[in-house]
Amino acid sequence: MHCLICPKCCELEVNEDKVVGAGCRRGEGFARQELVMPKRVITTTIWCDTISDRLKIPVKTCEAIPLADIRLVMRDIRSIVIKSKPYVGQILNDIGRYSLEVRLLVAVQLASNLPFSFH
Repeated sequence: MHCLICPKCCELEVNEDKVVGAGCRRGEGFARQELVMPKRVITTTIWCDTISDRLKIPVKTCEAIPLADIRLVMRDIRSIVIKSKPYVGQILNDIGRYSLEVRLLVAVQLASNLPFSFH
């Protein structure tokens, strides 16, 4: 397996209790987690309807989500529409019917003087 934690993309091999090929401790932790329950951070966009515009806001989950649950989480995220432009780092708490608490973090500040909006 390839480690996804850093840009080095180490080739990892897990033998019994040993992780071989990890260039750092984070890689060892990643390999162990992948064997037990693989997880990923979701990066996506949500709609923001302001008085004057409709924008797509880039967000990501604050925590890694189990791979088996990504479809459920994305179904709920796709239904989110916020009413005011958020700031970078703002955490949006309520994402719907998913059973675990999932928080979204606003990833990028949109320039207010763009001559277009993302549709």
